[in-house]
Amino acid sequence: MLSSGKQLGDCLIKAEPFACILSNKFRGRICDSCFLRYEKLSRCSCCKFMRYCSRNCQENDWTDHRPECKALQRVAPKIPADSARLMARIIWKLQRGETTAEETHYASNIPFKSFNDLMTHCDEIRRDPLRSKQFGEMVHTLRVYVSVEDLPEPRALLHIFGRMVINSFTVTDIELNPIGVGIYLGPSEIDHSCQPNVVTTFLGQVLQQRITADICSNNYSDAYVSYVDLLATTSERRKQLKEQYYFDCDCAVCLDDAMDALKSSTKCGNAFCTNPIIKNESGFVPCKACGFSNFDQSYYRLLQMAEEITDATLITISGMENSSAPNILDEK
Repeated sequence: MLSSGKQLGDCLIKAEPFACILSNKFRGRICDSCFLRYEKLSRCSCCKFMRYCSRNCQENDWTDHRPECKALQRVAPKIPADSARLMARIIWKLQRGETTAEETHYASNIPFKSFNDLMTHCDEIRRDPLRSKQFGEMVHTLRVYVSVEDLPEPRALLHIFGRMVINSFTVTDIELNPIGVGIYLGPSEIDHSCQPNVVTTFLGQVLQQRITADICSNNYSDAYVSYVDLLATTSERRKQLKEQYYFDCDCAVCLDDAMDALKSSTKCGNAFCTNPIIKNESGFVPCKACGFSNFDQSYYRLLQMAEEITDATLITISGMENSSAPNILDEK
C-alpha cells in the first residue's frame, strides 16, 4: 500500500487550487468562491461580474479578485474567455510572490510542488500550430485585459501558458458536471493510465484523489489517474493524449484489441440475447451466440441515434476544455 493502513476508498491527496475560475456560463448560479450552487447570489459592487453566496466567500476571494476586479471594469462590457481569466489570475498570483497552494498528502512520499515545478512542454507548443495560435491569441487578449506593463516577458509568458494548458483540471460539481477550471499542484504529479487506480473528485474548489484499487507499494508513482474519457476507443484516447499532453500511451489497455472492440460493440438485435455485436472495418459481425445478422436500416438508425447522444454527452463532459480555448473578449 502507499502507506500503512491505506485501503480502497482512502484519500491520497486533498488540495486547494493554486488558481481556479468558474466557467462564465455558470455565473449567477454558482458562487465564484466556494463553487456551490445557490438560488440567490450577490454581485461584486465594483465589477458587477463576480457573484458570491456570502460576505465570507467574497472576502476569501478578494486577494485573487482585487486585480481582476479592476481588469474586468476596464474591459467592460466585454469579458475574457475562461482560459484568459485563469491565466491572468496565475500571473497576478506570481507577481505577489505566491507559488504554492495548501495541500494535505496522505502518502508521505508525494512531493509538495510549486507552480514553477510544473512541466511546460514549451518546445512541443512551439512546434504545435494549434497551440501556438492559441498562445498568440492569449497574449493579444492579455495585453488588453491585464495591460502590457503587468505582463511578464514573452519567454516567461510562454512557460506560464504551458504550465496552465498541460496541468489544468476540469472542476466538476457533485454530479460530475464540468463547472470550472483550476490548477492543482500536487495532483499534477500523478501520472496517467487508461487503467487508473485513483479517481479525482471535487467538493467545491477542493480537489480530492481517492484510491479505487489496492496499490501494493509505498511509492506514489504506482498511483495513476486517467487524463481522458475511458469509454473512448484506443485511437481516440491516444489522439487526445498526444494532442493535449504530448505523450504516447502504451499501457495494457491500449494494447488490448478485444477490449477496444467491445467499446464499439452494440447489443444483439435478438431481444432474447445479451451477447455483444462486434463491428469491424467491413461492418457488423453476426452474433456469435445466436447467429443474429439482420442488420437492416432500422438497426443502423438506432446505432446512429445512440452515437449522437453519446457524442453530445462527451462534448458536455469535456466542455470546459473546449470552452477554455483562449478566444478574445466576448460581450456580456
